[in-house]
Amino acid sequence: MTLSERELNAFVSRHASGDELPLNEMGVRLIGNGVVELTGRFPLRALGLLPQRLVPGPLWVRLRGHVRLESGTARGNRQQLRLDIEQFSVGRRRFPVAVLGMMPGVSGLQAIRWPVPAAVESLTVEAGRLIVTTRP
Repeated sequence: MTLSERELNAFVSRHASGDELPLNEMGVRLIGNGVVELTGRFPLRALGLLPQRLVPGPLWVRLRGHVRLESGTARGNRQQLRLDIEQFSVGRRRFPVAVLGMMPGVSGLQAIRWPVPAAVESLTVEAGRLIVTTRP
């Protein structure tokens, strides 16, 4: 099955949850060679660093990294799609990925994981499209 970037964004807007990272208006760009870019608005109030009346609007953030499938373990964990974050930007300013891991509410975040059905055998990210291969 092949999903275009547009189809993937429609799916993500309906089904992605903000449990791992609280992003609003999330978008996905399929760069190619296994690289994906996530963009979205991060609400500063989620950090809890400033009183509510002083918190400006949300900031645009961008996360870029390689995607891979992570197998489930013998303990019954499900297979997962894993995005290993390699670049982190706020607005136009790029920061070391370690800064993302220090932010309250997202501490320790170096990768984002989503469950994937066991029938998925492989994922290939090409420029503008995602190819999903399933087991027969």
